[in-house]
Amino acid sequence: MLDIGYGIDGNHPVSRISHPVSSTCHLLSKPNTPTPTVSAMPVLSSIHIYPIKATGGVALDEAAVEPRGLAHDRRWMLVDKTGRFLTQREHARLALVRVQVQSSYIEVRAPAMAMLKVPFPGVGASRLSVRVWKNEVEAAMADKAAQAWFSRFLGLIVASSTWMQRRFVQ
Repeated sequence: MLDIGYGIDGNHPVSRISHPVSSTCHLLSKPNTPTPTVSAMPVLSSIHIYPIKATGGVALDEAAVEPRGLAHDRRWMLVDKTGRFLTQREHARLALVRVQVQSSYIEVRAPAMAMLKVPFPGVGASRLSVRVWKNEVEAAMADKAAQAWFSRFLGLIVASSTWMQRRFVQ
């Protein structure tokens, strides 16, 4: 189901995608069996967002669609001291990190770590230029507690967790 409405301020269109539990389409069949019926409409089987790029995903029943993609999807990332983002390919432990988005902060959890609350950066937050693949993007720095938490969890210096102003899709 796709609903289109207006955001909180009443001026910006916002779409919502939701998916009811639905049956699976069968595309293959054994010989001498009736041809399976395939719906002309695609079926959305799940919605996942990854609030912090490279960490574990969050399954949703519905998600707001914003100009940058699904709300809260890959808006945060971790960067090293050179401003290059950290990937799960290089740091497999990031798959253990779980994130829940709240109204003004994110909650971050990982095995053997205390829960971390990271507030969304304000307008006056320090900014830095970071690299996502071949793109340079300006990002707002998260607080030092987030930097220390991720450095401790990964066993390396994490220069910052950042809030990206733009999202680049690979």
